[in-house]
Amino acid sequence: MVACAFLQATMAMSADLSRDPAADAVDNKGAPSSTEKNNPHESPQKFKDHVKGKYSSVKYAESDVKKTKHGLSGNVWLSGAMVPKKQIAIDLAKEPDRHLRARAVAKAFMEDEAELLGISKPTEMRESKIFSAEGGNGTYVTLIFDRFINGLSLGNAIQITIGPQDNVTSVKAEIISVPPEAYEATKKTTLSEDDVKQIIEKDHKQQNVPVDIEEVTLNKLVIADPPYVVWTGQTIWAYEINAFTGEILQKLPLWRK
Repeated sequence: MVACAFLQATMAMSADLSRDPAADAVDNKGAPSSTEKNNPHESPQKFKDHVKGKYSSVKYAESDVKKTKHGLSGNVWLSGAMVPKKQIAIDLAKEPDRHLRARAVAKAFMEDEAELLGISKPTEMRESKIFSAEGGNGTYVTLIFDRFINGLSLGNAIQITIGPQDNVTSVKAEIISVPPEAYEATKKTTLSEDDVKQIIEKDHKQQNVPVDIEEVTLNKLVIADPPYVVWTGQTIWAYEINAFTGEILQKLPLWRK
């Protein structure tokens, strides 16, 4: 199945997570690593025990994450009033900027719960969006982090909301297992943006549909299934195109009222 990734936002405000918790897992002649022994996704009950054991105020904790050949895959949902166990990098009491406080709390939570959130390579996660919304008891700040492989967006979004008391009030994580072939594909030469525009323009001509091809915005993305790298773009149709061969993999109508 080819992922339809063209609706994913790819704003690139970099917020690297500096520490890889997997580096602390040491194999000793084939013995299970510490992260394997403490895998919170071993079972639904272990997931709930892990979360509620660390955060007494958690209200909701669900996961459908499964272990696959190439890592974890699935979704995590959390809500409550969770305070990261890891020390936060700034003094929240002295920082007036609400977004800076929220970013520091979110980063600490992600570092602390890397295994829970399926973060095996912290430097692949980048902040793509941050916004505020007023709630019943104050301002809530939501941050969205996307996963990038060799500069190409995979999506794999983690959404974290920080409440008025600077605690984590909700988390939604989409974990995608990525085969090594996808990493290799991101290193290969692909069709250029101009090549892809010509493909889209030709398709429109065949349908006798006019298009201003210079107004079409294209994005090159990595996906977890072959061909692993695709170009996406939108006209009156949403295109997903094989980045190596130019084959149109998906072409979906964008209905307008």
